[in-house]
Parts: sequence; C-alpha cells; structure tokens
Amino acid sequence: MNYNITLIKYTDEILNSFKKQNRERLYQNYLSFKKKFKEFSNGKDVRICDINADMAERFSDYIRYNNGSTKNTQSFYCRIFRAIYNRAVNADMVKDKKPFRRVLPEMKKRYIEL
Repeated sequence: MNYNITLIKYTDEILNSFKKQNRERLYQNYLSFKKKFKEFSNGKDVRICDINADMAERFSDYIRYNNGSTKNTQSFYCRIFRAIYNRAVNADMVKDKKPFRRVLPEMKKRYIEL
C-alpha cells in the first residue's frame, strides 16, 4: 500500500496514460475533474488514503450548490472521482473504505424522485 500517493498526483499519472493512448475525451474529462477538485480544496492536494465519505459528500455538495450545477454535472464529477479512487484501490495503493457509498446512491434516489 502506498499511503503517500495524493489524488492530484495520481490523477496526473492517469492523465499522462490517457494522453499516450490518445484517449482525448477521457483526458479532457479527468482534467476537468482535476481543476474542479483543486477549486474545491483551495489548491490543496489530499492523500488518497484520506478520502472518506465526508469528503466525497462535501465535494458532491460543492459541485451541486456552489456552482449552481445540474445533477448531471454533479454526477459527472463524482463518477470520475470514484473512478480515480477505484483505480487506486485496484492497484493496491489504498484499502477500499467505500467513501462513495452514500454519494452516488443518494444521487440515484434524487433522480427517481423527479
């Protein structure tokens, strides 16, 4: 386990991989997430092992309420955040604490209520 790997640094590694593979759409989507997360965290990076349910919920709420974004936009950024986290889990960089278990199901419930 690599407890010192940070979210932005790891996202940069993923971005480099997408660039090499000419996966432009994914590259742009993840770059957009990186910018939004830096905005959310005031430019501070966080260790991936420190990502928890509270942070995932705060990020989700930040997208939805601080930017006046739609639920689709909120879902877009949260799915990328979860994908990056899951990549780190699958690469045995961190132990899965399931920080998104309350964020994305709650969003699905909101869509059903509409």
